[in-house]
Amino acid sequence: MDSPGSLERLLQEIGKSKYRDVEPGLIRGILAQQLQRYPSEKLAVKATKRKLHALWDCFAASPANYRQWIAELREGQINTEELPSWAQGLLAKHQSTRERLPLLSEFYEQILPPLQPVNSVIDVGCGLHPLGIAWMGLGATTEYTAYDIDLPLIALLNEFFAMAPIHGRALAVNVLDDIAYPNVDVAFVLKLLPLLDQLESKGGLRLLQKLPTPILIVSFPRFSLGQRKPLTIYEKNFAKLIDQEGWRAEKLEFSTELVFRVRKS
Repeated sequence: MDSPGSLERLLQEIGKSKYRDVEPGLIRGILAQQLQRYPSEKLAVKATKRKLHALWDCFAASPANYRQWIAELREGQINTEELPSWAQGLLAKHQSTRERLPLLSEFYEQILPPLQPVNSVIDVGCGLHPLGIAWMGLGATTEYTAYDIDLPLIALLNEFFAMAPIHGRALAVNVLDDIAYPNVDVAFVLKLLPLLDQLESKGGLRLLQKLPTPILIVSFPRFSLGQRKPLTIYEKNFAKLIDQEGWRAEKLEFSTELVFRVRKS
């Protein structure tokens, strides 16, 4: 059921759907798991699409929006001075970053100043978050590397970095793969761990363990998407994880997001 021929054929089938914009390695990994789990290819493909829906659909903008935003940058419709307000408009397009907008300055003023100087950053499962660099207080020489599974998003971020006052790049990866992450000062891992744990048991912990950085900025939503139910289980589980690893963490509470500034050593 999981022969190389079957896997490649089914990958091509999924690749013809809306998931063609998802990093192929992620789809391959999920599909291989589902082919082991289900007795038919049809059920395996259906289960793979369910996983992709939970991991990607709720967070991705439409391809048409990405094409428009990339065109605005490439065609010079936005100049350097206008870039922060343009970026702020895009941050409002998605609930995850829109929730942060009313307290954008406060968010970074509480998180980053105690860690300065920050000369290098990785942003894992970044989404639109790098568009907020104007509020982060990072220097023009800061190296900022962003990772995500959304191919059009990666194209947009690289166009944005080409104009932004920072040394940035964006890469399309499955963050649970064996990636040679750079050794940096700070890693952002915002609202990502619950999604990774859906992909792999303790996948979030495995990612944090392998990130070669002394400081992690880890966050969780305080309420469920749409339902506004408190998500207290995330804090309880993360507290256990921190204790087990022997790491130290400071908790920073915002109205919609719970942030931990974690020191691994």
